Amino acid sequence: MLIVDGYLHSIEKIIKDRNYWCCRLKYGHKFKGRGTTTHQGEEEIFLKSTVYDPASAASEVERSQTCEKLKECAGICGDTPALLADDVVASTSVQSTLTLPTRWSMLQQVNRVRRKNLLTQ
Repeated sequence: MLIVDGYLHSIEKIIKDRNYWCCRLKYGHKFKGRGTTTHQGEEEIFLKSTVYDPASAASEVERSQTCEKLKECAGICGDTPALLADDVVASTSVQSTLTLPTRWSMLQQVNRVRRKNLLTQ
């Protein structure tokens, strides 16, 4: 057993002198944490780990949904881009606001959608 960042890992495969570990939450929670160790004499040396954080993945999903919501509102509403951006940011969770694009980027996205709609009409 190996513990990395507080998560329990078990051996997935052994190739030559390296042990490849996967998180025990892989199947139930689809947690994709991995680790690699090697043997040097009697000692096992930790080489690297890749950590997959489900909380950040959830906020990434919410971020993409928020950006899509901004684009939809830009095509429908006649509010100013600043009001649209503020409304969308206010409706997201605090954790997801850290992953949102900058305010300037959101204003530019609203303007792009509106220009595109003008050209198609």
